[in-house]
Amino acid sequence: MKIRAYRYLSTSFTLPCLMQDAQSSEGFVAVLIRLSCWIHNLVERGNLERGRNGIWSTEVEEDDRPQLEWWKCKKWAMHILGRFYDRYASPQNIEKCYTAFSDYYLKTFNAGVIHCLMHQLEVKRQGNYVSPRVLQGIFNYFVESVEHGGSWKLLKPHFFTIFTDIVFPMMCYSKEDEQLWQDDPYEYIRMKFDIFEDLVSPLVAAQHFLTNCCAKRKNILDPVMAYCVHILDTPAEQRDPTRKDGALHVVGSVADILLKKKMYKDQLESMLVTHVFPEFQSPHGYMRARACWMLHYFSEISFASDANLQFGLQQVVNCLTGDKELPVKVEAAVALQYLIKHQSIAESCIQPCVRLIIQELLVVIKETENDDLTSVLQELIETYSDQISDVAVSLCANLVSTFNEIVDPTGQSDEDSYKALTALGILSAIQSLVKATFNETDIMAQMEGTLMDMMALVLQNGVLDFYEEMFALLDLFTTLSVSPRMWLMLQVIYEAFGRDAFDCFTDMVSVLYNFVKVDVETFLSDTKHIEMIISMCKTVMSGDPGEDPQIHACKLLEVLVLQCQGRIDSYIPSVAEIALERLTRECKTPNLRTMCIQVVISILYYNPTMMLTLLEKTHVASSPEPITTQFFTQWLKDADLYGGL
Repeated sequence: MKIRAYRYLSTSFTLPCLMQDAQSSEGFVAVLIRLSCWIHNLVERGNLERGRNGIWSTEVEEDDRPQLEWWKCKKWAMHILGRFYDRYASPQNIEKCYTAFSDYYLKTFNAGVIHCLMHQLEVKRQGNYVSPRVLQGIFNYFVESVEHGGSWKLLKPHFFTIFTDIVFPMMCYSKEDEQLWQDDPYEYIRMKFDIFEDLVSPLVAAQHFLTNCCAKRKNILDPVMAYCVHILDTPAEQRDPTRKDGALHVVGSVADILLKKKMYKDQLESMLVTHVFPEFQSPHGYMRARACWMLHYFSEISFASDANLQFGLQQVVNCLTGDKELPVKVEAAVALQYLIKHQSIAESCIQPCVRLIIQELLVVIKETENDDLTSVLQELIETYSDQISDVAVSLCANLVSTFNEIVDPTGQSDEDSYKALTALGILSAIQSLVKATFNETDIMAQMEGTLMDMMALVLQNGVLDFYEEMFALLDLFTTLSVSPRMWLMLQVIYEAFGRDAFDCFTDMVSVLYNFVKVDVETFLSDTKHIEMIISMCKTVMSGDPGEDPQIHACKLLEVLVLQCQGRIDSYIPSVAEIALERLTRECKTPNLRTMCIQVVISILYYNPTMMLTLLEKTHVASSPEPITTQFFTQWLKDADLYGGL
C-alpha cells in the first residue's frame, strides 16, 4: 500500500519540487535510494517469497501468484520505475524542467535498473515464474530505453538472447492458449481482441519492444528475420507447428517495417504463397487463424499475380463461411475487411458471395459479441450497398435482433463496456444500411417499422449510451417525409428530454427541425406539437447547458416562426419572450447574441406590430428603459453577421 501511495503521490502528475533538488535531503539521491530498496526486493527475493501466511509462492497455483503481496509489491515497483523513466528521465519525452533530474538519473541510476531488470528476465529465461504484470513492466521500460543511446548500449549485447529465449516463446501459441481455445473460445476471442487487455498484456509489451528495436536500431531486423526464416524453412515433419506460428507472429508484427524496405517488400508475396497459404488447410485451427491474421497484416502489399491474391481471398472467405472454429472465423472476417480496403480487385472477387458473408457475420457477431466484426459488417454494407438492397429489410431485422440480444433495450442490462462497444457497432451498421437504401421509399418504410420499437424502447427506458445513435436514425427517417407512426416519436423525444436527455439537445435538434419543416400541415394539426417544441427550447434557453445548445434552440425557434408564417399567432409572444429574456443576460459569444436577435427579426417579419409592442414591454434588469433602442442599435452594429433572412 505504501508503494502504491508513493506512486500516485510522487509520479502521477508532477515531480515535487523538493525531489527535483539534488542537494535536498528529499531530492534526487533520497528518491533514488528508496527506489533502489524496492529494486533490491525485485531482484534478490527471486520467486521464492514467503507471504505473511507462511506459504511459499511456489506452493501457490500460478493463476493465484500475482495476488501474493510480494508480487504485488514488485508490480507497483515496476509501475513507479516505468513512470519515473517515461515522465521524468526519458530524454525524448520529458519537459524541460526535468532535464537536470533526467541527466542525473541516466548517469547514476539507469544502468543499475537495467541490470536488475535483466536479472528478472534471466529468472524467466531459466523457466522460473515471473508475474505477467512485472514482465509487462520490464518490457515497457525497455521500450523507452531503446530510443536512448546510453540505455541501448546496455541492452544491445543481450537483445538476441532476450528475443530468442523470452520474446519469441511468448509469441508462440502456448498450452494456455490451447486450453482457453478449447474450453472457452469466446473468452479466447475476447482476450485476443480486447484493447483493454492490451494495456496490461506482457505479450503486447514484448511485441512493442521487438518492433521498436527493429524500427529504430540498426542490425536488428536482419537477424530477427533470419531466425524466423530458418524456422519457416525447416521441414514440417521436423518442426513444432507452434514455432511456425511464433515465426509468422513475429513477421506480421514487423509488417509495417518490412513494407518500407525494398529488400523485404519484394519477397513478401513469395513468403505468403510459400509459408502462409498452405496453412489454410492446416489441421490446427490456430494455424488457420494465423494465416488469416497474416493476410490482414500484409493486406497492403502489391501482388504481382492476381491469381495469388484471388486464391488468398477465396481462402479467407472459406475460413469465414465454412470453418467450424470461431476464432478462425473472427480472424478471417477482420482480414477480409482489410483486403477489401487495400486491394482494388477484392471488391469484385468477393461480390458473388457477399450475402453469404454477411449472413455468416451476423451469426458470428451474435455468438461472440465482438465489436471488431461490426466494423467489418459496416464496411461490407457500404461497399456492396447496391447488391444488398433487396435483402436490406431482413438484414435490418437481423441486426435489431442481434442488438436486442446483446443489450437489453429496456435498460435492465448490466454495464458491460465490451457489449456496449459491440452494440454501438451494430447501430453504426444499421445507419450505413439505412443510408444505402435512403432513396428506396418502400424499403425505408419497411425498415422504419422494424426499427421503431427499438428506438422507442431505448428512449423510453433511458438507455443513455445509445441516445446519439437513436437520434441519428430518427434524423434519417424524417429527412424526406414523416410517417404517421414517426409523429408518435415526437412525444417520446419530448418525454426523454424532460427526463434525462437535456444534455442531448444538440443530438436531437436535427430531428426536431425535420418535424417542423418537412410536414408543416401535420405539425400544425396538433397544438401539442408546437407546445413541445417551444417548451424544449425554453428549457434550454433558461438553463445552463452551454451556449452551443442555446444557439441550436434559437435556430429551431427561427425555423418555427418562418415555416408557420401567420398560423401560430398565439405562440409568438412566448417565442419572443424566450429570445428577449436570453438577450437581457450576458452572451459570452457573439454567435448566441446574433441568433437571439435573428429570432426577433424573424418575428418582426412575421408580425411587426406585435414584435414592437413586445420590445417596448421588455426591460434589461439594470435599466427601467425598454430594450427597443438597445435591440435596434445592436442589430445594426452586427448587421454583417446575420444570415438566413
